[in-house]
This record gives sequence, structure tokens and C-alpha cells, in this order.
Amino acid sequence: MKQILSSGQSKLVYGVVFCLAILLTWKFLLWGYLATALLTIGVLRLIQPASHLSEEAKKGDAEAQSGLTVPPPLVILDTETNIVRWSCSGDHEGRLIDPVSFLHNLLQEPLGQAVSGLLIALDMRDAETEGHSERVVRYALRMAQEFEKVGLPPLNSEQVRELALGALLHDIGKMHTPDNILFKQS
Repeated sequence: MKQILSSGQSKLVYGVVFCLAILLTWKFLLWGYLATALLTIGVLRLIQPASHLSEEAKKGDAEAQSGLTVPPPLVILDTETNIVRWSCSGDHEGRLIDPVSFLHNLLQEPLGQAVSGLLIALDMRDAETEGHSERVVRYALRMAQEFEKVGLPPLNSEQVRELALGALLHDIGKMHTPDNILFKQS
């Protein structure tokens, strides 16, 4: 096979792709850190003794227990059926969206098309992990569903979109990682 780019040129291309990926993902990474922090806070609230709660909260008022309100639009994720329900009211009703359709639609957007190209390049770099990013999106959406269970507000549709893009791009740093570091020697 004829080499199209020299070693220096390919390193430059990888460097440019890496820099573009960093620019595109900084906001998505921040959402990931925020989601982790919020989930941790929710878990800590669950394991604390009930003595710190107000009388109203002890009676079972979930909003008083969490100290948070739930702003619409809501995104409710059903982990049993792996389906996302979108609702613009607080009644937890809404249209059903399959995660596969959600990802397909997301990747049709201009930013999604750029992400799709980066994922193809990443899968070409490390074929053993093909489809890994899509699985991470499914797990991230399932984790987002747990927010409501621990008394945190569900994510709105824009937050779900950003979480999905961040999950898709979580391994993009592998594009610029040298092979001798990325692949273990047998």
C-alpha cells in the first residue's frame, strides 16, 4: 500500500484532529463532570440519616427531601425497555424515543456528522473497541435516569443531547496517543 502522508504529516493531521476534538468536547466533558457530581450529591443525600430532614420531608415530600425543583422539559429514561420518554410537562408522559433512533438523529446534525467522522477514524485506529462509544452513550443515558430516583431533577433535552455527544467523544484522545502506549505489547 502506498503511503499518502509522511510520518510528520500524519502526526500533524492527528494533532489538528485532536485539537478540533478538544474544542468540540470541552463543553460535553464539563457536562459529564457535572452529571457525576450531581449523582454523587444525590447518593450522599440518600445515605445520610433522615434526622437532618424537615418534618415535611420526613412525611415523604420528595421535592422537600431533595430541595430541588424539577423544571420541564423532562427526559425520563426507562432502563427496562431502554427507551427515552420526552415530556414538556411534569406529568411524566410524552412521546417514546428509542436510543438507536436518538443517536441516528443526533448524528444527522452538522456537529453530529463531525462526531461521526471522528468515531469512524477512532474505530479504524482501534478496531477491537468498535461500537464502544455507542454503548457508553446507552450507559450514560441509563445513569441520567437515576437522577430522578435519587431526588435530582431529570435532564432536559439539550442536556441529554450534550451528554450523548460527550459520551460519544469520551475516547477521542486515543487519536493522538502513540501506538506503543495505546496498544499493550503481548
